[in-house]
Amino acid sequence: MVDGLWEHPWRMFTIVSFITPATARATVDAVVVVSGLLLLWIAAGLRKRKHAAWQLALAACAAIIAANIVRPDPRLGEAVATGALLVALVLARTRFTALADPRSRWFAAAVAVQFFIVAVGYGLLMLCLPGHVPAHVSFPDRLHEVISSLVGLGGWIPMHGEIFSDTFHATLLGFGLLTVTYCLVLFLRAREPVAVLTDQDESRLRDLLCKQGAADSLGYFALRRDKAVVWSPTGKAAITYRVVLGVALASGDPLGDIEAWPGAIAAFKELIDRFGWTPAVMGCSARGAIVYRRELGLTALTLGDEAILHAADFSLTGRTMRSVRQPCLRVERAGYCVQIRRIGELAQEE
Repeated sequence: MVDGLWEHPWRMFTIVSFITPATARATVDAVVVVSGLLLLWIAAGLRKRKHAAWQLALAACAAIIAANIVRPDPRLGEAVATGALLVALVLARTRFTALADPRSRWFAAAVAVQFFIVAVGYGLLMLCLPGHVPAHVSFPDRLHEVISSLVGLGGWIPMHGEIFSDTFHATLLGFGLLTVTYCLVLFLRAREPVAVLTDQDESRLRDLLCKQGAADSLGYFALRRDKAVVWSPTGKAAITYRVVLGVALASGDPLGDIEAWPGAIAAFKELIDRFGWTPAVMGCSARGAIVYRRELGLTALTLGDEAILHAADFSLTGRTMRSVRQPCLRVERAGYCVQIRRIGELAQEE
């Protein structure tokens, strides 16, 4: 493309005549904003030690160094500073080992192809509108104009109407920037495996609940089929979790022998370090919070306390239960209060 511009200077004049000051400012602003967002996403991936983010950071540093050197007025200071960053990234390469989701990479490629097809179709449709492009312009030239406009290098064919030309090139450049941004986000996103609890894992979890599950009233939620499980090396403790938006969310205390909890948490930590997930725990007890803080370095936050109702002593009578009794009377017809009272009566009979 660049060689073609130097061989045919009139093409450069065509592009310059197409770009108005307002269009140039809008294009530059859009490119700067998108570039900044992409660098922020790369930085977020580096913070999570993503190997893919490290590769992109190397490519970005190399591109910045080349841009500062080959320009008419070389900026050696910026090139040296970026080179120092490049060297630091190479020396610290062993720290960026977190894996990406292979499915995300293929999905990003598929999205890029789909966006490209839609953008080309849109551009060709715009150029087929009557009265905007001379009839003698061939289809290959129109296709070349569309593809060039996706990267902001349009202006190869004549167009009638400044508003149409600005709209055409601005929208196609927007398509190109959106495609690059969205595909890079997909490429760098954390792996989110489909949480499936196998029959074998469920059977082992049930054994743990039968042995040590009495101390945790929320333990049976670990048997949900939309959770995954990680086991301690001895198999005496386990942690159930699910990955949501790069956060590995564990639910409740680890199951099993409390002496084996550190082993299960260590296996959980190894898993999140491998894929660059962010660890979090929801609904654990005070004892579980102490262990999680010690083993994972998490911060504990009190969200509430568990309410326990003893069926044998439960009653809706009395002044203290008035706030509960009045709403219950409003749904008397639905039978809920009758069921609650019946549970209390059965417990008293036993």
